[in-house]
Amino acid sequence: MRRLAILPFALAAGCFLDATGLDDDNAGGTGTGGVPSAGNGPTGGNGATGGGPHVGGDAAGGSGGMGGGSISGGGGDGGAAGGAGGAGCAAGYLLLDEDDRAEVPSDPAFNDTGPFTFGARIRLDAIPSTFESGDDEWSEAYPFERWQSGDPGIGYWIAFAEDWDGSEDDGQPHVSVTIVGPGIQCTVAQDEVFEIGSFHHVAGSFDTSGNLTLYVDGIAAGSDGCGGQSLPAFEAPIAVGSAGPGISGAVDDVFLHGAANMASTTSPVGCNGGMIAAFPFDSEGLGTTCEGSYTFELLGAPNDPEHVCDE
Repeated sequence: MRRLAILPFALAAGCFLDATGLDDDNAGGTGTGGVPSAGNGPTGGNGATGGGPHVGGDAAGGSGGMGGGSISGGGGDGGAAGGAGGAGCAAGYLLLDEDDRAEVPSDPAFNDTGPFTFGARIRLDAIPSTFESGDDEWSEAYPFERWQSGDPGIGYWIAFAEDWDGSEDDGQPHVSVTIVGPGIQCTVAQDEVFEIGSFHHVAGSFDTSGNLTLYVDGIAAGSDGCGGQSLPAFEAPIAVGSAGPGISGAVDDVFLHGAANMASTTSPVGCNGGMIAAFPFDSEGLGTTCEGSYTFELLGAPNDPEHVCDE
């Protein structure tokens, strides 16, 4: 019997993105989408992320879509300085030490019921502590999510799993994106092992045809049909980190975009062209530089991430 680690997460918004953007010209592989089912908790499937990160009547996991993309670098250099509520710095990010968490409270502006893209630059400093190799057991760790519990729940997230294709666990982190909602359930995972110690840009893009595509450093790494064409409006924060053990590493350039793809870029992306929220963490205030007044709020000590701000 597979076992899923239960790790809640929270994220925030800002307005400049200093990572490689999304490139819609790179085709990804195709996988089989799972179908949500009622239950009293997440049920593990053959996909990379199984049932999801939450307890209480969540959808069952499905098979993850696979692609042929590979990790190809650490994204761009530091983003533009400045932001709401504090002085700018050359490069900032949130440093996580397993049990840290930060979140931006829910806002109606986050509910884009059409196509959308979500993502962040992520650095793993160690294999997630939730991983257990052998005996066909598996666990996950979630650096980013927006999630509303329910039956089924509604939301999307980025996760790392040690078992990405239903085969024997290899104990190594494989990145994936998942989207869940009424009539919608799919996970797309990358077969390449996620490099420890380097930043990589990870994004999930949901289009008008109901397809979810995983991008790693701007290259499509897989795609899956999700069985629906849009998510309904729902209330949930954008979250980074966990209320329990999991991720040791860093998160930067969290963003939510109201389109299914973005032009490929290695320079900072501003708050135009459909950007809903973007958080470069290049200010002491941890706020967005877009139109909305959104700011990440850190969990209380000892679960508060460190805001690293390099001059």
